[in-house]
Amino acid sequence: MLYLCNGFSQSMLRNPTIKEINTSLTEEEFINIIHNAKYKSVLGHQVYSDYVTKLTGKNVPKNRQGITLSYEDTVILISLNGRLPEDVRHVDVEGRANFTFKRFEKQTMEDINKSSQMIEEMIKIEGE
Repeated sequence: MLYLCNGFSQSMLRNPTIKEINTSLTEEEFINIIHNAKYKSVLGHQVYSDYVTKLTGKNVPKNRQGITLSYEDTVILISLNGRLPEDVRHVDVEGRANFTFKRFEKQTMEDINKSSQMIEEMIKIEGE
């Protein structure tokens, strides 16, 4: 499933060994995806919904709900610098939005062991 959201947290991942891969999108690429891909909006703020609707010309609803992601899911993330307050009614988003495409891969035990070994080596160096 492809989700459109305005926030991302590691707690959204079903499995903690999922490897997150991010790709920045241009505004034009973002608009193209909204026009051509099947996605589910989980935008949690009306400000984002209004902005995406205005930017793309397509009605993109606010739909605040929690999601749990697995390997086959992808995310289009629209973000601003900083977090919006809960009661905000209007923010000038124009020119401040960032767009990211997130996909996920399984981490192998080799990946996990390499990361653990690197951390152990860094701790050893710092402790010397």
